[in-house]
Amino acid sequence: MDFGKAFTYVFEDKDWIKKLAIGAALALTVIGMIPVLGWGLEAARRVHRGEPGLPEWADFGDLILDGLKLFAIMFVWMIPLWLIVGCPAGIVGAVAGSADRPSDAIQTVSALVQVCGGLIGSVYGLVVGVLMPAAAGHLAVTGELGQAINPATAFKLVRANFGTYVMVWLVSGIAAGVLSFAGVLLCGIGVFVAAAYHSLIFGHLVGQAYRQSEGALTAPPAAA
Repeated sequence: MDFGKAFTYVFEDKDWIKKLAIGAALALTVIGMIPVLGWGLEAARRVHRGEPGLPEWADFGDLILDGLKLFAIMFVWMIPLWLIVGCPAGIVGAVAGSADRPSDAIQTVSALVQVCGGLIGSVYGLVVGVLMPAAAGHLAVTGELGQAINPATAFKLVRANFGTYVMVWLVSGIAAGVLSFAGVLLCGIGVFVAAAYHSLIFGHLVGQAYRQSEGALTAPPAAA
């Protein structure tokens, strides 16, 4: 994995300013983040094929479709967390809010629900964070939403290249935090440039990781 390349390859494209500006303008509209997500998947697809340069803002319909597919994976994978954590917290909160002075028992249950919910949410978020690049890579390369949205597909890829996907999660997460902070400092408008730039970083990392996982899955078993 060439992690540094994921940050620098953007500037090797002669039209990088124009392409990044288009991505930032789309991110500014919020709903435009859908094609920006698709743009990141197209970047992953290009890296997997070994093609240089940034994706063009052509075939806009395909970018929107890819973005919707990736968003669908994120949405579906978060449903269990909402059911396991959000519903109990909402019920306990409603019971506590309906009482003028919640009893000690209700307050204790509420505190336990919050603590347990925080722990479950942290663990679940970590698992999803590691699996998501694998799912995104499979979606980018094959276009198969049904397989990409199946966690078993991502588990198989991550198991074949666990350390790489953990690093992708870490590097991508740190990059997102640093870029967002830098964007806020730049009068806030830089946040949208950061979002477009991060989609390209994520795409490059995803393309590299998926290519490595393919190699690991197809490699012949070591001789005893």
